[in-house]
Amino acid sequence: MARALDLPETADALERYRRRAVRLTVIGAVLLVLAVGVGLLFSGSWTPAAIGWLVLFALPTLGIGVNARSIAKRMRHVLGVGTWSAHTALPVARPWHAETVVLASPGTGELWPLTLPSVRQRFGPVVPGPDGVLWWCGDPRLGGVIAPPGGGELVWMRPVRGQAGRRRIVARAEGLLDRPVPRSPQAAV
Repeated sequence: MARALDLPETADALERYRRRAVRLTVIGAVLLVLAVGVGLLFSGSWTPAAIGWLVLFALPTLGIGVNARSIAKRMRHVLGVGTWSAHTALPVARPWHAETVVLASPGTGELWPLTLPSVRQRFGPVVPGPDGVLWWCGDPRLGGVIAPPGGGELVWMRPVRGQAGRRRIVARAEGLLDRPVPRSPQAAV
């Protein structure tokens, strides 16, 4: 059986994600070094403000980059040992919460509420299309990767925490199990 990472689109998407994470980490580190350099080399009334602005941009950029590199490693592991499976999917809007999607497991008839542990903009490329299908690779109890059919854009998802929250989200995904079961992507590999 082919691994999810064996698909060229998936391997390319993971490499793009990894490069973006490294770029953010480097930019954050450079800005931090620049802030230290400004503090050591210049003295003036503008120096504290310049240092403040540099640090203000450096710390979040560095944090996002380091977190993205960690997620890239997790994705590489999951995609390297797992296979893609196709699931009917439904995004569920939750004000004041991270983006959430519910996947229907074709084999067990279970519904898996998953949430995005990163910025909302990452979810845009994997919003289920008109067919309502997403690919999944991972363990719904621990987390995994979702992608639009084809595996060309990857997003790490984790299970929704809290039994009550999961129940509320699953209740909003009514009818998801009634949709036709999508064709397995493994057949294409």
